Amino acid sequence: MDFHQFLGGIAAELKELRHRPDHFSVVRFPATSTASCLISIGVGRQSELDNKDEPDEFPIALNNKAPWGNHWNHGGVSSVTLFVQQAPEPVLAIWRRGLGGTSGRQTFLSGLSLCVEDASPDSCFGLLTFLAVVSGVERAVIPERWIAHVDAWERGHTAREPVPIAYGSLHNALVHTKVRTDIRAAWLDGLALLVACLWRDLNPQAIDVEADDTAIARAAANIRYERTTYENIRNALPTLQLEVPLAAESSRRMLVDAVISEERVLMGSHKVDLRADREHSFLGRGYTFGALHRPDAVGTGNDITVSLDPSSGLSLEELWRALETEEDNRWGPDRPNDKPDPRLAAYPGGLRTDAEGRATDKRSPNAPWFHSPDFTLVGAPKRLASGELGSKLSWDEVLDEVWALCNPFRSIQIVATAGNMSLSRAAIDEELCTIEACPNETFQLSSRRVLKCGRWHRPTNAVPALRWSPTLGRYLATCLKRGAGGIRAVKLADVLDAPAHSHLAFRGGIAVVSEDGAFVLANDLGAELKVAEMRAVFEVAAEAMDWIDRNTARVSELMSAVRHHMAGEHVPRLDSHLLIYNEVCSLQLTIVELRHRLDTRTTDRPSQEFSKAIISGWGIEGRLDMLYRDLEEAKAILTAHSELVTNRRIAFLTYFGFPIVLAGGLFSFAFAATARWPPSQENVHWAGLLGFAVFSVLGVLIMLAIKWWDERLSRIRLRDAGFTLGPSGPAGG
Repeated sequence: MDFHQFLGGIAAELKELRHRPDHFSVVRFPATSTASCLISIGVGRQSELDNKDEPDEFPIALNNKAPWGNHWNHGGVSSVTLFVQQAPEPVLAIWRRGLGGTSGRQTFLSGLSLCVEDASPDSCFGLLTFLAVVSGVERAVIPERWIAHVDAWERGHTAREPVPIAYGSLHNALVHTKVRTDIRAAWLDGLALLVACLWRDLNPQAIDVEADDTAIARAAANIRYERTTYENIRNALPTLQLEVPLAAESSRRMLVDAVISEERVLMGSHKVDLRADREHSFLGRGYTFGALHRPDAVGTGNDITVSLDPSSGLSLEELWRALETEEDNRWGPDRPNDKPDPRLAAYPGGLRTDAEGRATDKRSPNAPWFHSPDFTLVGAPKRLASGELGSKLSWDEVLDEVWALCNPFRSIQIVATAGNMSLSRAAIDEELCTIEACPNETFQLSSRRVLKCGRWHRPTNAVPALRWSPTLGRYLATCLKRGAGGIRAVKLADVLDAPAHSHLAFRGGIAVVSEDGAFVLANDLGAELKVAEMRAVFEVAAEAMDWIDRNTARVSELMSAVRHHMAGEHVPRLDSHLLIYNEVCSLQLTIVELRHRLDTRTTDRPSQEFSKAIISGWGIEGRLDMLYRDLEEAKAILTAHSELVTNRRIAFLTYFGFPIVLAGGLFSFAFAATARWPPSQENVHWAGLLGFAVFSVLGVLIMLAIKWWDERLSRIRLRDAGFTLGPSGPAGG
């Protein structure tokens, strides 16, 4: 059969199968029941061709990861596509019999039932190649560039640039969201896209997304959408730099950008875009290392994967061996090994190896951690036949193993100051320590914030030079948190969740400032850092922060005391206007003194920059300004309230004193008559005194009436303006 004819038949059938679910079924492994599945793709195995003592898992198993017989494919091919392409004639004959036909009989999709691992480009193209070969299509006419592209994509060789769009990126963007929710629809979409591209003989490395085809247009729309969301996804992902061994020489390590995430955050093309993102990755080579957690896929072998860009020349062999060793420790003698997996290069023939890599007589585990032949991919063990999980390691524990092996600073030693006032003298062995073990500087005044100082120790060129990286900043901030009474040990999860911090690079070293303190590292180039001046700067700043922490609540108490004082309520210990005012002034004076002390007069440039970094990083100036303004407002309120009280007292004297004084002037004759002493009935002017009393009372009543009328008019004006006057003052209506 001609390959184009075959593609036309598949394309016509795909249109009908979308509405006829009974004619084409797909389940995802592990499914509740796979007994009715005719073909497995990426899962399952078949027994030897000449030995049927062990029953087949599936009538037809297209799985490059499982060996078939003693004479063919001992896990030696990298993709389902190559597995089918290289199948010998006896195997093809068995496949044809399994389909109920002979060579040359056309076999399409109708009537097939699949059990699949995923809907990847390799799975879809592998099935298409299988159907073409058993239908009599010559393997030589299947486009070689497509075979090479799909196989390379399966091995992790993704696109290095986002444009032009490679077929693998387009395919993943189209099917990824449906794999978990509707695997059948994902396969129909993937096959339709694949057939459309093959029919038009498009270049798989640069798909023409403007081609007049519905499947291609849908896929292009999906990838455009995902790339519009990529920036937000990238900024939300935890990224860092890790040190990974070179494949050619494990003693040498390379620093690479890494991303660690759960797959529910990522879309189909995002993982490819991350690997190709040279613009935003710190080292400018894209995100070479990836650790991915799929909680929904536990037990499938895909729940935890750690991978490298296969073109990086790096290896995860050390990580794989560390994970296997930890599994052995967790399982002990109970780790199942009655049916070892013979496909791994590290366990040749299902046997463990010795220190020299020679096979021993000890069988390997039934469910080991998977590794690709080049150790650029490591995957979690699958579920055992008993139903028990093949791994006893959690996601966090796997990350701990990653950090133990790939921590860029695990073997770095520094020279701690240990009371030395500079970091310029040569190191001696007794002074060396790891970054995590760097002691805190001691001060006369205790503070919850710590200062750590050290010099990067680089005795040979084999030790990397001190270089700033985001991971170093996270790591130092985490060490500060640990030194400030936080976590007990630095783990990868702690580094990913490092406290907010800022960094400073100056001549002679770097510094990291966080809420927990500051970490100063001098480089190894001989430039002297004046630690004594940095200590003095830090001590003043830490004292200021401690004072702010202590007195922020006190300022709030003072504001409350001012309110109570205005309301005339009793205020414990602060029931006097003068006491409140004096304490406000005292706090303001302390703020002025702290500002003066923070204004360092040092002439040492690194110390000046360090001072600015601490003051800015801790927000000291802003917090002192805020407290000073709050206290100034409290003073203004107290002053205004005092003036109001004084005015009210003057008004009181006016309301009562003015009528009395006026009446006293009018009836002064009555007082003159009674001025003689001792008074007698003859010298008291009773009529005058009575007139004085009546006139005084009348005058007071008139003054109070005027006051009442003024207040009434004021309330009317406020009400007309939309305000009501309550017990706490005016409020908007």
